[in-house]
Amino acid sequence: MRTLLRLAACSIALVVFFVPRSWSQNLYATSESFDQLVEVNMATGVVTTLYNIGFHPDSLIVDPKGRILYTSQNNGTLYMFDPKTGLNTVIAAGFSYPRDLIFDPSGKTLLVANFGVGAIDRVNLITGTVTPLLTKQFTVDGLAYTPAGELFAVVNKHTQVVQLNPTTGAILNSIELPTPHNIGWYGFDGMTYDSYTGELWLSDVGVGADCLVEIPTNLSTYTLYQVGNLLNPDGIISDGEGNLYIGVNLQKVYEYNIPTNTVTKIVKVKSVDDIALVPNL
Repeated sequence: MRTLLRLAACSIALVVFFVPRSWSQNLYATSESFDQLVEVNMATGVVTTLYNIGFHPDSLIVDPKGRILYTSQNNGTLYMFDPKTGLNTVIAAGFSYPRDLIFDPSGKTLLVANFGVGAIDRVNLITGTVTPLLTKQFTVDGLAYTPAGELFAVVNKHTQVVQLNPTTGAILNSIELPTPHNIGWYGFDGMTYDSYTGELWLSDVGVGADCLVEIPTNLSTYTLYQVGNLLNPDGIISDGEGNLYIGVNLQKVYEYNIPTNTVTKIVKVKSVDDIALVPNL
């Protein structure tokens, strides 16, 4: 089945390869050390400052109305910024080094990777109420849902991807880090579900890594791509059309084409950490 999927993906890719796209994806990004939210035009390479935050942002996600929800590890807070109005509001606080975010399928709640205490918290976006979903995992980083409602997380000091019961937080399945992990911040970091391949894609930092990792949702195996070519990859997002966008080495955003296994675009973005697609509203 995996081989058939890859062949199907490649046959589709031939059409895309010979008929250039008439568009290029715009992205939102966190500029960590510069304390900013920015917009990145992948076609022109222009980076526009959206908001000067005043503290270090980490990860971000965009809601259906185009508002940016983002975390700050400095003060343990989840914020929402509206690019249309310029309004920035606090959604919830009291986290310990909050990092990655993912919306629940209902869209009414948001999951926060509470890195500092190895937990995942669920935040009610209306009331701001925070309830724990998963605890005692040393650390939590990347989060991803599939269209079927399957929930995945990077846990245990960057060494594992686990599938969780999205209601109880119980661990249902897991896979270990495939590359050496001899420094605390080495290992899995960002994660996204890619509808083009139907699989999970992760950034992997470290010896024998600095690469992308493709993992099927049954967590049965893994495949490494671009080993050694992506120095310190972090945030990662899929456009569902065969392309991934990755924040690399706090300096650049890479556009990576899955069927051709090539980096097709590089844009400089100062202190880039995480990225999200700008929606077509």
